[in-house]
Amino acid sequence: MSARSEPESERGGIGRHARLRIWCRKVWGFKSLRSQKKRGNSSAVEHLLAKEGVAGSNPVSRLFENHTVGATTLEYKTKRLDNASVQIILKNTAQEVNDAYAKAYEKASAKVRIPGFRKGKVPLEVLERELGDAVAGDAAQILVAESMEKLLSEIKPPPISVPSFEVEQFDRKQGATYKGTFDTYPEVKLGKYKKVKATQDVADITDEDVKSEADRLRKENSIMQSKDDAAVMADYVTMDIEIRHIDSKKKLYSNKEYRIQLSEPSPFPGLVEQLVGMKAGESKTYEQQMEESFPDEKFAGKKVAVAIKLESVQSAILPELNDDFVKEVSHFENVAQMLEHISNTLKKNAEGVLKERAMKTLLDQIAADTKTEMPASLVEIEIKERVRQIARKINRKDMTLEELAQLMGKPVEDLKKELEETAKTSVKKRLILEEIAKKESIKVEQADILAAAEERFGTLGDELKQQLLANEKFVEELEGMVLFRKTFDWIHENADIKTGARISLSTLNSQNID
Repeated sequence: MSARSEPESERGGIGRHARLRIWCRKVWGFKSLRSQKKRGNSSAVEHLLAKEGVAGSNPVSRLFENHTVGATTLEYKTKRLDNASVQIILKNTAQEVNDAYAKAYEKASAKVRIPGFRKGKVPLEVLERELGDAVAGDAAQILVAESMEKLLSEIKPPPISVPSFEVEQFDRKQGATYKGTFDTYPEVKLGKYKKVKATQDVADITDEDVKSEADRLRKENSIMQSKDDAAVMADYVTMDIEIRHIDSKKKLYSNKEYRIQLSEPSPFPGLVEQLVGMKAGESKTYEQQMEESFPDEKFAGKKVAVAIKLESVQSAILPELNDDFVKEVSHFENVAQMLEHISNTLKKNAEGVLKERAMKTLLDQIAADTKTEMPASLVEIEIKERVRQIARKINRKDMTLEELAQLMGKPVEDLKKELEETAKTSVKKRLILEEIAKKESIKVEQADILAAAEERFGTLGDELKQQLLANEKFVEELEGMVLFRKTFDWIHENADIKTGARISLSTLNSQNID
């Protein structure tokens, strides 16, 4: 976007404090822990994010730092502000301003029509005479973008957000001055993070839990068998169903091949109770008063007439749990091996959940004892990510904060405030994990990355491993994930964990239902 002038100070300049929001190639974001290695072919931004130790001394009291970049005359100053933001002042010479004008004229030549010249073939001196300072905004945009591109590898502390600039001066004779701000990684002053205390419960996995899981496998591999007898609970039925408003007779729903399993809770009030006892080929009509709280507003509070014709009734024939069944559905040789695997898996998963609970307690304590600033850009990115996660849960490709607020029936500001509090907590904990990983020299090796890839995709051949390692974006994603995990494990191993109560699998499952 162009920087537009306020009343021009003089020909060849633009007014003070014109707003600019400029970025050179890509937007900085906070995705995961900073990468531990520097790559020669990475962009300047990625190179900056790969650096460690970006936090300096007291961010509020640091004085301006003055720099000259390479052999150019470009000067800049940086100053730490509150809340992990940085002020930057850029200065360019009059020659650099004129060079930016020349580039702006060249850019405009492709769009400007001047009698006597073909589009895009207008000489520079003619463009300058015809357009004058009309391209000042584009020239300022070009100059500050090029200046920031030159500075990316030099700026200390490095930016993690898109800088926003105001034009202080932009003059062909006196040069240019811009003032901008950007966020940077904050200084994290860790409190106590070793020998932090927590209680971790123990999962109680019983033979019944193992049998229940084995039965689930049998049900997944069951054989459906049609029956002429009346439908009973747990049977599967297919029906032709039509639902109308009892007064207006308006059709609210119809499906000629609606299939459900007869179980509680019923997918539609009263339906399962009406189907139990019916046989294939039978029809029935009944009335149902819907509750005001029914989630579909088409039905909520209405009295409806439901017409059903049962097309088929099927029962599930479960296979016998024997060695032949085990070989067919798994890589195990016999029932004993599979049951042992089920038991170990249930225990591992349950212990993982209980470990996460203990870790939450540990991280809450560490966070309470840690001081850090909270960059607004990181919080904003976290809020957007949480909105995206909610959208995915309700099968929406994407969703804005405003759309989510409307869906939830809440004012946008109220919802943003709620999300902001949890986002700040999440960002702070991620910064803490990053700082602990750095202090304790927790590293991610190539073997760790490949192990994480195989955990996600299964066994990988040598060729596929090399392809994955060549994908920089994928490697960085796994690198961040593995480093988080290793740092979690380090905190847990160095904590004072006491054994808590024994907890049944059914209780644990009920507590983890969203």
